[in-house]
Amino acid sequence: MNKMLFIKSAGILLMLTALAKLYTAIAGSRILNLHDPILGFRFRYEFLAVGVAEIIIACLCLTARRTKLQFGLIAYLGTSFAIYRLGLWSVGIFACPCLGSFPDALHLSKTAANVLTGGMLIYLLAGSYYGLLNKWERKSA
Repeated sequence: MNKMLFIKSAGILLMLTALAKLYTAIAGSRILNLHDPILGFRFRYEFLAVGVAEIIIACLCLTARRTKLQFGLIAYLGTSFAIYRLGLWSVGIFACPCLGSFPDALHLSKTAANVLTGGMLIYLLAGSYYGLLNKWERKSA
């Protein structure tokens, strides 16, 4: 896959997931006052913080030309999300609340939303680590 195509598509995915989180934080949902079982923060603040971080990284993916930085940020964020999901699984939670109440607004089941976000996570991880390894191999050659 073309490296710039991956970076731009990752930027679009991150922008969409950021907007879903911010939609939840602003539109309201019963989940917002609950505490995250892994991080301990209220979901309201978590959605705001992670949504803003995703927007920043998405904007860098869509505008910057520093591919090593872009691959690194996508890999860092994807790895953080993967560790978070592993934490959820370790406490017996198998549906990630990653998109907040946005799947409900689209009439998506929890299973469908979980499969969708899991697929996006795999895409972000595979593409970013492939890009970083490819850059590293070229540098060492």
